[in-house]
Amino acid sequence: VMSTQEQQQQREQRQRQADEDRTTQTRQARQKQQQHELAMKTAQRLEQLRQEQRKQKDEEQRRNELRDRIHPEIIRQAHPFKNNPIILIKKFCPKVRLSANASFKDIVKGFKRALAQYHPDRTVNETLEQQIRAEEIFKLLSTEKEKFEKQNETRNNHHNQHHQHHHAHNSTHQHHQTYHRQSSHRHARHGWF
Repeated sequence: VMSTQEQQQQREQRQRQADEDRTTQTRQARQKQQQHELAMKTAQRLEQLRQEQRKQKDEEQRRNELRDRIHPEIIRQAHPFKNNPIILIKKFCPKVRLSANASFKDIVKGFKRALAQYHPDRTVNETLEQQIRAEEIFKLLSTEKEKFEKQNETRNNHHNQHHQHHHAHNSTHQHHQTYHRQSSHRHARHGWF
């Protein structure tokens, strides 16, 4: 027969064991809950990523459709002024003031002003269609500006070569006797070779 003290100890031991079991169960339940929440969050994040990818794909498709429609429109509008940069600039940017006999510098400035107006950074808050239209005009004006600058460069080079050739012919003819003495000076002045 157990003494009262032993019975008390056994009761306390059973109580401790029950408490430990409860703590273990609580911890396991909490871990399960955390795992479940983590799995839910992961599933939600994956779904979110999938939706974002779908959205991006849809937007890219929409962009391409808009570009396919808008690009030919812009080209059609610009075509009549293909070789007239002043009218081309005014067509897309009426605010730019350019006279019919504007200088090369003024025309380049006009291009820059028009490009600033259609820069992609300025249209981020516009509709997708307005963004694409601005992009297409920006690309067109960039290309035309480069072409205009190249043509001017070519024209200047051609003019300079013609001027040098003409001047060289006259100099050689007029100063035949002093050619050796002056040749290095003349070559330096005209940048020959």
